[in-house]
Amino acid sequence: KANKVGFEGTSRTITSESDPDLNNIILLLKRISQDWSLCEEGTQAPISSGKINNITKGIIITTISATGGFTIEASEGDKLIIESDGYQTKELVVTAELISEKAIYLTKVPEEFIVKDYLTGRTLGGALVVVNGDTSRTTTSDSNGKFSLILKEKETIQISLSGYDTETVMFTPTVSHTVQLHKKKSSGHVYDKSTTDPISNVLVESSNPSIANVYTNTNGYFEIPIYSGDTLTFTASYYQPESVSPEEDSNLNIYLIRQDLGGYVKDSITGKGVFGATVTYGSDSVTTDTSGAFNG
Repeated sequence: KANKVGFEGTSRTITSESDPDLNNIILLLKRISQDWSLCEEGTQAPISSGKINNITKGIIITTISATGGFTIEASEGDKLIIESDGYQTKELVVTAELISEKAIYLTKVPEEFIVKDYLTGRTLGGALVVVNGDTSRTTTSDSNGKFSLILKEKETIQISLSGYDTETVMFTPTVSHTVQLHKKKSSGHVYDKSTTDPISNVLVESSNPSIANVYTNTNGYFEIPIYSGDTLTFTASYYQPESVSPEEDSNLNIYLIRQDLGGYVKDSITGKGVFGATVTYGSDSVTTDTSGAFNG
């Protein structure tokens, strides 16, 4: 009898009549085409597409079932190369243990991501990444804003960074792996310096061309993103413009000074000053003196 893993066993009855040369007996073993399975390392999830190349025998298999099953002829000592999109290529030598287990496991290729500022497009390093809210599955973006993770479809990743709104995305293999974070908006109020009353409709303009202008509401309140080095200019009718260069994430209280108004009211025919004329300036009003002059 002759037996070997991966072959059908065989036996012969030996007699001197049937085998006159007892020192040269030949037993033929027939290789078995075995059913194997292709699985994901760690999760043991089936892999339903790929290519299995038996280099030793010159056999290539590309038909894999939805459950990861495939059939290939392989003997102990054969060299196999297994490829599948999204997984690391694996090279192995068939062993008796492998033939017995009939399962091959592939390791997923880590997914590459990059974190950027939504407005400026600048890459963001130091962002904390958490998978499915599991603090044991975390990583951090590098100085180029890049990080890599092994993920399954529809897993969620949460990206957070100081000064930015936290972003949560669901992993989809076919979707771009660029994560854009929105800068948190700084807030503040604008007041009249003399009366401390809030000023509405003040134009708040950033020196950063990526940031849209905003206006204060009826309470003098505004919100606007602030980046390091930005200058904000506050402009309102009847007030002197004010410019500041605040720190990022600042809460601002801006006080504007009313512009002084002065001049003369004259008779259009005689050119003489008009006494007692009322000049209205915003919500204020003043009266001209005997020379027609006013100041307020």
